[in-house]
Amino acid sequence: MFMSDCYRIVPRIQITSRQAVLYGSFEMFPNRSKKQIEAEIHLTRGKYNGYMSPKTKSKVSKYLSTWIESIDVLRKSYDHRYLENKPYITFVTLTLSHTQIHSDIDIKRKLLMPFIQKLKRNYDVKNYYWRAEAQSNGNIHFHLLVDRYIDWKELRDDWNDTQDVLGYVDRFEMKHNHRNPNSTDIHALYEKRSIASYVLKYVTKADGYRPIKGRIHGCSDNLKEMKPFDIVMTEDVRQLVAVLFKDKALRIYQDKDFTVFKGDILGVMYKSCRRFYIDYNKNLLDIAIKNYVDPTLHSKRSCDSSKDKMLMDKIMMQPQNRQTSLFNDEYSQIKKEHVERLDKYYQQATKNNLIYDSY
Repeated sequence: MFMSDCYRIVPRIQITSRQAVLYGSFEMFPNRSKKQIEAEIHLTRGKYNGYMSPKTKSKVSKYLSTWIESIDVLRKSYDHRYLENKPYITFVTLTLSHTQIHSDIDIKRKLLMPFIQKLKRNYDVKNYYWRAEAQSNGNIHFHLLVDRYIDWKELRDDWNDTQDVLGYVDRFEMKHNHRNPNSTDIHALYEKRSIASYVLKYVTKADGYRPIKGRIHGCSDNLKEMKPFDIVMTEDVRQLVAVLFKDKALRIYQDKDFTVFKGDILGVMYKSCRRFYIDYNKNLLDIAIKNYVDPTLHSKRSCDSSKDKMLMDKIMMQPQNRQTSLFNDEYSQIKKEHVERLDKYYQQATKNNLIYDSY
Protein backbone atom coordinates (compact mmCIF):
# COMPACT_ATOMS: atom_id res chain seq x y z
CA MET A 1 0.00 0.00 0.00
CA PHE A 2 1.40 3.38 -0.99
CA MET A 3 1.43 6.15 1.61
CA SER A 4 -0.57 8.37 -0.75
CA ASP A 5 -3.39 5.82 -0.62
CA CYS A 6 -3.82 6.42 3.13
CA TYR A 7 -4.43 10.16 3.24
CA ARG A 8 -5.54 13.20 1.31
CA ILE A 9 -4.55 16.84 1.69
CA VAL A 10 -7.37 19.20 2.72
CA PRO A 11 -6.70 22.96 2.29
CA ARG A 12 -7.41 24.92 5.48
CA ILE A 13 -6.76 28.34 6.99
CA GLN A 14 -5.86 29.00 10.64
CA ILE A 15 -6.52 32.50 11.96
CA THR A 16 -5.41 34.53 14.96
CA SER A 17 -5.78 38.28 15.42
CA ARG A 18 -2.29 38.95 14.02
CA GLN A 19 -1.66 36.00 11.72
CA ALA A 20 -3.38 33.76 9.18
CA VAL A 21 -1.81 30.55 7.86
CA LEU A 22 -2.98 28.86 4.67
CA TYR A 23 -1.90 25.22 4.67
CA GLY A 24 -2.77 21.67 3.67
CA SER A 25 -4.00 19.29 6.37
CA PHE A 26 -3.34 15.57 6.07
CA GLU A 27 -6.61 13.67 6.49
CA MET A 28 -6.02 10.00 7.21
CA PHE A 29 -8.26 7.34 5.73
CA PRO A 30 -9.52 4.55 8.01
CA ASN A 31 -7.98 1.80 5.83
CA ARG A 32 -4.48 2.15 7.29
CA SER A 33 -2.49 -1.00 7.69
CA LYS A 34 -2.09 -2.74 11.04
CA LYS A 35 1.63 -1.97 10.92
CA GLN A 36 0.98 1.78 10.57
CA ILE A 37 -1.42 1.80 13.53
CA GLU A 38 1.07 -0.10 15.73
CA ALA A 39 3.85 2.31 14.75
CA GLU A 40 1.81 5.26 16.05
CA ILE A 41 1.36 3.59 19.44
CA HIS A 42 5.12 3.40 19.94
CA LEU A 43 5.83 7.00 19.09
CA THR A 44 7.63 8.71 21.99
CA ARG A 45 8.50 12.28 22.92
CA GLY A 46 12.04 13.50 22.49
CA LYS A 47 14.29 14.07 25.48
CA TYR A 48 14.37 17.47 27.13
CA ASN A 49 17.44 19.41 26.01
CA GLY A 50 16.90 22.57 28.07
CA TYR A 51 15.72 24.69 25.14
CA MET A 52 12.41 25.34 23.43
CA SER A 53 12.33 24.29 19.77
CA PRO A 54 10.82 26.60 17.11
CA LYS A 55 7.95 24.13 16.62
CA THR A 56 7.17 24.13 20.36
CA LYS A 57 7.32 27.93 20.48
CA SER A 58 4.85 28.09 17.61
CA LYS A 59 2.47 25.65 19.34
CA VAL A 60 2.68 27.50 22.66
CA SER A 61 2.15 30.86 20.97
CA LYS A 62 -1.06 29.59 19.36
CA TYR A 63 -2.76 28.32 22.49
CA LEU A 64 -1.62 31.30 24.58
CA SER A 65 -2.95 33.75 21.99
CA THR A 66 -6.25 31.87 21.85
CA TRP A 67 -6.51 31.85 25.65
CA ILE A 68 -5.71 35.55 26.04
CA GLU A 69 -8.06 36.64 23.26
CA SER A 70 -10.89 34.41 24.49
CA ILE A 71 -10.74 36.06 27.92
CA ASP A 72 -10.74 39.49 26.30
CA VAL A 73 -13.82 38.63 24.22
CA LEU A 74 -15.59 37.15 27.24
CA ARG A 75 -14.98 40.25 29.37
CA LYS A 76 -16.51 42.40 26.63
CA SER A 77 -19.47 40.13 25.94
CA TYR A 78 -22.94 39.94 27.42
CA ASP A 79 -22.00 36.61 29.06
CA HIS A 80 -19.69 38.52 31.39
CA ARG A 81 -22.59 39.03 33.80
CA TYR A 82 -22.75 35.27 34.50
CA LEU A 83 -19.24 35.20 36.01
CA GLU A 84 -18.75 35.08 39.75
CA ASN A 85 -14.95 35.29 39.46
CA LYS A 86 -14.02 37.16 36.33
CA PRO A 87 -10.84 35.94 34.55
CA TYR A 88 -8.08 38.51 34.69
CA ILE A 89 -4.75 37.93 32.96
CA THR A 90 -1.83 38.48 35.35
CA PHE A 91 1.84 38.04 34.48
CA VAL A 92 4.19 37.04 37.29
CA THR A 93 7.96 36.57 37.57
CA LEU A 94 9.33 34.38 40.39
CA THR A 95 12.99 34.46 41.44
CA LEU A 96 15.08 32.75 44.11
CA SER A 97 16.18 34.90 47.04
CA HIS A 98 19.64 33.34 47.27
CA THR A 99 22.16 31.67 45.03
CA GLN A 100 20.68 28.44 43.69
CA ILE A 101 21.98 25.37 45.51
CA HIS A 102 19.43 22.81 44.37
CA SER A 103 18.96 21.27 40.92
CA ASP A 104 16.50 22.76 38.44
CA ILE A 105 14.36 19.65 38.76
CA ASP A 106 14.20 19.95 42.56
CA ILE A 107 13.29 23.64 42.34
CA LYS A 108 10.42 22.88 39.98
CA ARG A 109 9.19 19.84 41.88
CA LYS A 110 9.44 21.24 45.42
CA LEU A 111 8.80 24.96 44.86
CA LEU A 112 7.12 25.81 41.56
CA MET A 113 4.49 23.07 41.42
CA PRO A 114 3.41 23.42 45.10
CA PHE A 115 3.20 27.18 44.54
CA ILE A 116 0.90 26.69 41.54
CA GLN A 117 -1.30 24.38 43.61
CA LYS A 118 -1.45 27.10 46.27
CA LEU A 119 -2.61 29.62 43.63
CA LYS A 120 -5.34 27.25 42.48
CA ARG A 121 -6.47 26.62 46.05
CA ASN A 122 -6.29 30.17 47.44
CA TYR A 123 -7.14 32.32 44.41
CA ASP A 124 -9.26 30.01 42.25
CA VAL A 125 -6.74 30.02 39.39
CA LYS A 126 -8.16 27.79 36.65
CA ASN A 127 -5.63 28.10 33.85
CA TYR A 128 -1.94 28.90 33.96
CA TYR A 129 1.26 28.76 31.93
CA TRP A 130 4.84 28.77 33.19
CA ARG A 131 8.21 29.13 31.50
CA ALA A 132 11.60 28.51 33.15
CA GLU A 133 14.87 30.12 32.14
CA ALA A 134 18.23 30.96 33.67
CA GLN A 135 19.24 34.44 34.82
CA SER A 136 22.65 35.96 34.23
CA ASN A 137 23.70 34.82 37.73
CA GLY A 138 22.86 31.23 36.80
CA ASN A 139 19.74 30.98 38.99
CA ILE A 140 16.62 29.48 37.53
CA HIS A 141 13.60 31.78 37.51
CA PHE A 142 10.02 31.48 36.22
CA HIS A 143 7.56 33.49 34.18
CA LEU A 144 4.02 32.58 35.17
CA LEU A 145 0.76 33.58 33.52
CA VAL A 146 -2.49 33.09 35.48
CA ASP A 147 -6.14 34.02 34.97
CA ARG A 148 -6.87 35.72 38.29
CA TYR A 149 -6.03 39.05 39.88
CA ILE A 150 -3.67 38.53 42.83
CA ASP A 151 -2.48 41.22 45.23
CA TRP A 152 1.27 41.71 44.85
CA LYS A 153 1.98 41.49 48.58
CA GLU A 154 -0.02 38.29 49.03
CA LEU A 155 1.72 36.77 46.04
CA ARG A 156 5.18 37.66 47.40
CA ASP A 157 4.35 36.29 50.85
CA ASP A 158 3.08 33.03 49.34
CA TRP A 159 6.17 32.60 47.13
CA ASN A 160 8.57 33.42 49.99
CA ASP A 161 6.82 30.90 52.22
CA THR A 162 7.10 28.34 49.45
CA GLN A 163 10.75 28.88 48.60
CA ASP A 164 11.70 28.75 52.27
CA VAL A 165 10.86 25.03 52.14
CA LEU A 166 14.36 24.71 50.68
CA GLY A 167 15.80 27.39 52.97
CA TYR A 168 16.20 30.26 50.48
CA VAL A 169 14.57 32.90 52.69
CA ASP A 170 16.66 31.74 55.69
CA ARG A 171 19.83 32.22 53.64
CA PHE A 172 18.59 35.64 52.50
CA GLU A 173 17.97 36.65 56.13
CA MET A 174 21.50 35.64 57.16
CA LYS A 175 22.87 38.10 54.59
CA HIS A 176 20.32 40.97 54.72
CA ASN A 177 18.88 40.75 58.26
CA HIS A 178 15.23 40.59 57.18
CA ARG A 179 12.85 38.01 55.77
CA ASN A 180 11.01 39.93 53.06
CA PRO A 181 13.04 39.51 49.85
CA ASN A 182 11.77 41.18 46.68
CA SER A 183 11.40 37.84 44.94
CA THR A 184 8.34 38.48 42.74
CA ASP A 185 7.31 40.87 40.02
CA ILE A 186 3.65 41.11 39.05
CA HIS A 187 1.97 42.86 36.15
CA ALA A 188 -1.75 43.21 35.48
CA LEU A 189 -2.18 43.33 31.71
CA TYR A 190 -5.05 45.25 30.19
CA GLU A 191 -4.92 45.69 26.41
CA LYS A 192 -5.41 42.42 24.52
CA ARG A 193 -2.80 43.09 21.87
CA SER A 194 -0.22 44.28 24.37
CA ILE A 195 -0.94 41.22 26.53
CA ALA A 196 -0.31 38.83 23.66
CA SER A 197 2.78 40.70 22.51
CA TYR A 198 4.18 41.07 26.01
CA VAL A 199 3.62 37.45 26.98
CA LEU A 200 4.68 35.87 23.69
CA LYS A 201 7.91 37.80 23.84
CA TYR A 202 8.91 35.66 26.81
CA VAL A 203 7.80 32.48 25.05
CA THR A 204 9.55 33.03 21.74
CA LYS A 205 12.63 34.98 22.81
CA ALA A 206 16.08 33.39 22.90
CA ASP A 207 16.60 30.96 25.75
CA GLY A 208 18.40 31.94 28.97
CA TYR A 209 22.06 31.93 29.94
CA ARG A 210 22.23 28.15 30.27
CA PRO A 211 20.10 25.10 29.45
CA ILE A 212 17.40 24.23 31.99
CA LYS A 213 17.42 20.67 33.28
CA GLY A 214 14.11 18.88 32.75
CA ARG A 215 10.96 20.57 31.50
CA ILE A 216 11.30 24.17 30.39
CA HIS A 217 7.58 25.04 30.34
CA GLY A 218 4.17 23.73 31.34
CA CYS A 219 0.50 24.66 31.52
CA SER A 220 -2.92 23.58 32.76
CA ASP A 221 -4.57 20.76 30.82
CA ASN A 222 -7.37 23.00 29.51
CA LEU A 223 -4.88 25.34 27.89
CA LYS A 224 -3.56 22.67 25.55
CA GLU A 225 -7.07 22.18 24.18
CA MET A 226 -7.50 25.83 23.14
CA LYS A 227 -7.09 25.76 19.38
CA PRO A 228 -6.98 28.80 17.08
CA PHE A 229 -9.86 29.47 14.70
CA ASP A 230 -9.34 26.90 11.91
CA ILE A 231 -11.65 26.27 8.95
CA VAL A 232 -11.67 24.22 5.76
CA MET A 233 -11.25 26.07 2.48
CA THR A 234 -14.60 26.82 0.84
CA GLU A 235 -15.63 29.32 -1.81
CA ASP A 236 -16.37 31.93 0.89
CA VAL A 237 -12.99 31.32 2.49
CA ARG A 238 -11.31 31.76 -0.89
CA GLN A 239 -12.79 35.25 -1.02
CA LEU A 240 -11.23 35.98 2.38
CA VAL A 241 -7.86 34.69 1.13
CA ALA A 242 -8.15 36.91 -1.94
CA VAL A 243 -8.76 39.92 0.33
CA LEU A 244 -5.69 39.02 2.42
CA PHE A 245 -3.50 38.80 -0.70
CA LYS A 246 -4.70 42.21 -1.88
CA ASP A 247 -4.15 44.01 1.44
CA LYS A 248 -0.86 45.87 1.12
CA ALA A 249 -0.55 46.41 4.87
CA LEU A 250 -0.04 42.67 5.47
CA ARG A 251 3.31 40.91 5.23
CA ILE A 252 3.11 37.71 3.20
CA TYR A 253 5.49 34.74 3.43
CA GLN A 254 5.04 31.92 0.93
CA ASP A 255 6.41 28.40 0.84
CA LYS A 256 5.49 25.39 -1.26
CA ASP A 257 3.52 23.94 1.68
CA PHE A 258 1.97 27.04 3.27
CA THR A 259 1.37 30.78 3.09
CA VAL A 260 1.54 33.09 6.12
CA PHE A 261 -0.14 36.51 6.39
CA LYS A 262 1.08 38.73 9.23
CA GLY A 263 -0.51 41.97 10.39
CA ASP A 264 -3.90 43.17 11.58
CA ILE A 265 -5.88 40.14 10.34
CA LEU A 266 -8.79 40.91 12.66
CA GLY A 267 -9.04 44.44 11.26
CA VAL A 268 -9.05 43.17 7.69
CA MET A 269 -11.87 40.73 8.46
CA TYR A 270 -13.87 43.44 10.24
CA LYS A 271 -13.66 45.78 7.25
CA SER A 272 -13.96 43.35 4.36
CA CYS A 273 -15.20 39.94 5.57
CA ARG A 274 -17.57 40.66 8.44
CA ARG A 275 -18.97 37.12 8.54
CA PHE A 276 -15.56 35.63 9.38
CA TYR A 277 -14.99 38.38 11.94
CA ILE A 278 -18.21 37.32 13.68
CA ASP A 279 -17.36 33.61 13.46
CA TYR A 280 -13.87 34.27 14.80
CA ASN A 281 -15.19 36.08 17.88
CA LYS A 282 -17.93 33.49 18.44
CA ASN A 283 -15.27 30.77 18.45
CA LEU A 284 -13.28 32.65 21.10
CA LEU A 285 -16.42 33.29 23.13
CA ASP A 286 -17.33 29.59 23.03
CA ILE A 287 -13.85 28.68 24.30
CA ALA A 288 -14.10 31.18 27.15
CA ILE A 289 -17.62 30.09 28.13
CA LYS A 290 -16.49 26.46 28.23
CA ASN A 291 -13.66 27.36 30.61
CA TYR A 292 -15.13 30.07 32.81
CA VAL A 293 -18.93 30.16 32.78
CA ASP A 294 -20.91 27.81 34.99
CA PRO A 295 -23.17 25.77 32.65
CA THR A 296 -26.13 26.14 35.02
CA LEU A 297 -25.75 29.90 35.00
CA HIS A 298 -25.08 30.04 31.29
CA SER A 299 -28.35 28.23 30.61
CA LYS A 300 -30.06 31.42 31.81
CA ARG A 301 -28.80 33.04 28.61
CA SER A 302 -31.12 30.87 26.52
CA CYS A 303 -33.93 31.37 29.05
CA ASP A 304 -33.62 35.13 28.66
CA SER A 305 -33.95 34.83 24.89
CA SER A 306 -37.32 33.04 25.20
CA LYS A 307 -38.68 35.01 28.16
CA ASP A 308 -40.78 37.34 26.03
CA LYS A 309 -42.35 34.46 24.12
CA MET A 310 -43.21 32.57 27.32
CA LEU A 311 -44.96 35.59 28.82
CA MET A 312 -46.92 36.22 25.63
CA ASP A 313 -48.02 32.58 25.51
CA LYS A 314 -49.22 32.93 29.10
CA ILE A 315 -51.39 35.89 28.10
CA MET A 316 -52.88 34.19 25.06
CA MET A 317 -53.92 31.16 27.13
CA GLN A 318 -56.25 33.34 29.22
CA PRO A 319 -59.93 33.96 28.36
CA GLN A 320 -60.51 36.66 25.79
CA ASN A 321 -61.89 39.18 28.30
CA ARG A 322 -58.77 38.83 30.45
CA GLN A 323 -56.23 39.14 27.67
CA THR A 324 -56.41 42.90 27.22
CA SER A 325 -55.76 43.79 30.85
CA LEU A 326 -53.08 41.12 31.21
CA PHE A 327 -51.48 42.22 27.99
CA ASN A 328 -51.25 45.81 29.16
CA ASP A 329 -49.67 44.81 32.49
CA GLU A 330 -47.34 42.13 31.18
CA TYR A 331 -46.35 43.88 27.98
CA SER A 332 -45.15 46.98 29.81
CA GLN A 333 -42.91 44.76 31.95
CA ILE A 334 -41.75 42.75 28.92
CA LYS A 335 -40.90 45.87 26.98
CA LYS A 336 -39.00 47.44 29.87
CA GLU A 337 -36.87 44.35 30.56
CA HIS A 338 -36.34 43.60 26.88
CA VAL A 339 -35.19 47.13 26.07
CA GLU A 340 -32.90 47.25 29.09
CA ARG A 341 -31.25 43.97 28.10
CA LEU A 342 -30.81 44.93 24.45
CA ASP A 343 -29.58 48.43 25.23
CA LYS A 344 -26.93 47.13 27.59
CA TYR A 345 -25.91 44.38 25.18
CA TYR A 346 -25.60 46.54 22.07
CA GLN A 347 -23.93 49.42 23.88
CA GLN A 348 -21.23 47.06 25.10
CA ALA A 349 -20.85 45.42 21.68
CA THR A 350 -20.64 48.77 19.89
CA LYS A 351 -18.20 50.17 22.42
CA ASN A 352 -15.79 47.30 21.86
CA ASN A 353 -16.38 46.91 18.12
CA LEU A 354 -17.60 43.36 18.66
CA ILE A 355 -20.61 41.80 17.00
CA TYR A 356 -22.16 38.69 18.45
CA ASP A 357 -25.21 36.63 17.75
CA SER A 358 -28.43 37.74 19.38
CA TYR A 359 -28.90 36.25 22.79
